[in-house]
Amino acid sequence: CGGFTADGDYCIFAPPPAPWHNLLMGQRFGTLLCENAVLHSFSDNSQMNRITKHPLDVHRPDGSEYYFLTDAEGHSLSLTGGTVFHRIGVTEYHSMPFSIKCKMILFSHASEPFGLRLIQLQSEKEAHFTLRCLIRFERDGKTGVFTEDGFAYAASSRQEGLSFAHLPQGECFAPPFSEADFPLFAFQGGSNALFQCSVHLKPHQAETFPLIIGFAQNRQEAHALAGRFLHQGMQDALQETKRFWQEKLDKLLLFGGESWLRLYLNRWLPYQALCARLYGRTGPYQAGGAFGFRDQLQDVLCCLLTNPGFARNHLLLCAAHQYREGDVQHWWHAPRTGVRTRISDDKLFLPFLTALYAETTGDLEVLEEQIPFLVSAPLAPEEDDRYETPHLSPETASLMVHCMLAMESVAFGPHGIPLMGSGDWNDGMNTVGGESVWLGFFLCMVYQHFAPLCDAETAKKLREKRSELLKNMEKAWTGAWYLRAWYKTGEALGGPATNPPRTDLISQCFACLAGAPRDHVRTALQHALQQLWLKEKGMVLLLSPPFTPREKAGYIGSYLPGVRENGGQYTHAVPWLIMALCRIGEYDAAWQIARDILPLFHTDTPEKLQRYRTEPYVLCGDVYAGENLGRGGWSFYTGSAAWLYYVYVTVLLGFEKKGNRLRLNPCPNETMEEFSFIWRHGSTTYHLTASKNTLFATLDGERLKDGWLTLTEDGRTHEAHFPYRKN
Repeated sequence: CGGFTADGDYCIFAPPPAPWHNLLMGQRFGTLLCENAVLHSFSDNSQMNRITKHPLDVHRPDGSEYYFLTDAEGHSLSLTGGTVFHRIGVTEYHSMPFSIKCKMILFSHASEPFGLRLIQLQSEKEAHFTLRCLIRFERDGKTGVFTEDGFAYAASSRQEGLSFAHLPQGECFAPPFSEADFPLFAFQGGSNALFQCSVHLKPHQAETFPLIIGFAQNRQEAHALAGRFLHQGMQDALQETKRFWQEKLDKLLLFGGESWLRLYLNRWLPYQALCARLYGRTGPYQAGGAFGFRDQLQDVLCCLLTNPGFARNHLLLCAAHQYREGDVQHWWHAPRTGVRTRISDDKLFLPFLTALYAETTGDLEVLEEQIPFLVSAPLAPEEDDRYETPHLSPETASLMVHCMLAMESVAFGPHGIPLMGSGDWNDGMNTVGGESVWLGFFLCMVYQHFAPLCDAETAKKLREKRSELLKNMEKAWTGAWYLRAWYKTGEALGGPATNPPRTDLISQCFACLAGAPRDHVRTALQHALQQLWLKEKGMVLLLSPPFTPREKAGYIGSYLPGVRENGGQYTHAVPWLIMALCRIGEYDAAWQIARDILPLFHTDTPEKLQRYRTEPYVLCGDVYAGENLGRGGWSFYTGSAAWLYYVYVTVLLGFEKKGNRLRLNPCPNETMEEFSFIWRHGSTTYHLTASKNTLFATLDGERLKDGWLTLTEDGRTHEAHFPYRKN
């Protein structure tokens, strides 16, 4: 029912087994659509500023914009269907209603809060039709979608006039327009708008009909935006959107190597992370809109090498959502209305990502940036969380202080291991309540990465804390693998002697990444592969067996067995397994898992396609085990995209940057003899090649003594060669 084009776009030419989506994002506007419907548009915040409704049923979604031709006898045919091209930032519908060649192009403006639709019609013979465009605006006062000083609008123009429909408090209006414009009709209390016009096509004549849908603060702004759109022209706006995404994706490009790797690294993985997670914060399954403290911090991993300024700004944004006590908002809507919780791991991602950013960029000045705190009463003993709008503190503190506070405010249990609180990375374990083995290993990693940024005395203390914590973590060693946690009653969770015996992937992965004893790590990871890697299905389970409600671990037990965090593949964790396998030299398994989890290899036969069902071009957050083994779910809006991109580039392909020094140190791969990156560093371009036949590293033909090159910004192109990592 579809396939990739030579340019890496995806063409759908027959109905897929489930809706296959694209998300069209600019900096301030987004539209979610699928192969036969335009589903949902929003400005700035996909939850709080919806222009059209988000579909309630992901499997049979209702559209919110309808485009169709009607003939003289009243028969109507949709323009959103036929052959569909999902591209980066653009979707095109190619159809032949009534034998009229139709091409409909949809995209979001690169920087302004509106989207654009361009309908192009051409006929081989003379034809008379009516073109209708129906837009169903969102109108739900309970969600605060529209305020008194803002409204959604739609506008179209033919020649010199404008037709408008907009929705503040249900009001609609139509300014003067010429006969060539769309006449305007509004009905159902103003929540819908219909544009229609008569179309007279002469033989081989092409006609173009533009439409804009957007959000503005007032009527004057709407007129100004539409006027600017008309002045700029649709094609200019389209090219601007294409340039916007090209500039984002072209800073680091892979050449050679495996074709499947180029397809995802150069296009779909970074696009998915940027548009769904960082710009839109939305997807087919959820229009979240909010910033998640840990979520978007991890998502900026995809920007560290290509847009470090974006990553830097987000670090400072997140630091401003930390309370004086050290805990943070789990999520928030701008500017700071969100939820305060007892979830334990959120705050630690601030020093972790700050350390990765500083190590990668060499920017230590960021640690001195001054940021305020959030101020509210601490959670009462009976409160697990609180939705609130806290105040900002009058005082500020450096990012260094914020990061240290995050580490110093960790609470420990009787084994000297951090307490889980109301959940760690697995939110569904919200009633375990005891110590979290995964969190302990993660804290070891945070200490290790952050210590080099500190003064000598502080660095020594952090290393001592890490050493002491690593000793305590061995209390979780069972002889075969590491526990996942202890309940607040002291009962162990996730070991061979627990009831039931259970293996949890992330404890084993982070034991390796944190520096646990190598023999224990190797044994634990081998066991995890035996129990959790479904090799024939190309899946890795998060844990096994699934939880039941009787275990009282939390709402994780309310999920069906094998669904989401409860024993399915939770794709976010798979890159951590790949990292761990590379750390112990299991390169073949790492490369195989990295290949097999990609949706391309879950949809390359009709049988696999019917089982997997979801899009072949973007990652799923989940792949189900159990009753629906192999079915994809929660596509597009998943943090696994940024993590997998980061692991592909920096671990498997070995792109290592530390400040102004760089090298390629790729993991051995039996089938990939050579590959190259083109990386744009300011005004300078680097051509970086790794080859099995290269014996030592060179830059512009000169041998690099220690294998690292020193970056310069001289406006030139430099060529470097590197050997593969030794087995």
